Amino acid sequence: MRKKLIFQITNVSYIKNYKLKIVFSDGHTSIVDFEEFICTSNNQDIIKYKNKKIFCRFNFKNGDLMWGDFEMIFPLIDLYKGKIN
Repeated sequence: MRKKLIFQITNVSYIKNYKLKIVFSDGHTSIVDFEEFICTSNNQDIIKYKNKKIFCRFNFKNGDLMWGDFEMIFPLIDLYKGKIN
């Protein structure tokens, strides 16, 4: 039986453009670029995050990274791997 990894986000910092540095409770760090996801979206809730001032209003709560009231949230495993879809 495979052991399930349990981790959460402990720190997030803005790097530049749409890139964030995400630190996890196990010490792992990922640099995640959200540009393609945001700039190719047709969803009105996501299009507004093209504005970098709004993009930088992210927060992390209970180990999750999110924008707004769950307008934009990603699976932790994707953030851990540094690649979102």
